[in-house]
Amino acid sequence: MDTKGGNGYGEVLQTTVDRSVWFAFKKGIPMNKKIFEKRVDKEFTVLNLTDPQLSDTEWEESSEKRKILEHTVRELIKRTEPDLITVSGDLAWAGHDHAYDMLADLLDSFCIPWAPVWGNHDNQKGTEYIRSVADRYQK
Repeated sequence: MDTKGGNGYGEVLQTTVDRSVWFAFKKGIPMNKKIFEKRVDKEFTVLNLTDPQLSDTEWEESSEKRKILEHTVRELIKRTEPDLITVSGDLAWAGHDHAYDMLADLLDSFCIPWAPVWGNHDNQKGTEYIRSVADRYQK
């Protein structure tokens, strides 16, 4: 894992792997293992979700924001049938570990590879914090 620094918003964690194949997070699969390739007989569809950014308390079962996010993600996946989901930051509020874990659980429940792009709120606690979230996502 290579770490590149500074983009004006703080440090950014960037992973460099084989450029000819997409890699994404999927629980139980190491970051350096290929988990899919584009099929020749099918268009490759990427669904990009942006700024889900719920807090720990907004992930409580009774939260209206949680219900809206879960419904929206389900509907978008149903309509697009993506091969890959990207989540461009902000994934949650930095330091809200439960929120990061709940988002990962939601995305993992669809059995579609996904990859985060960290945002400025994700980076507010620094590169080491992002690395710890990324490490949890790989388990």
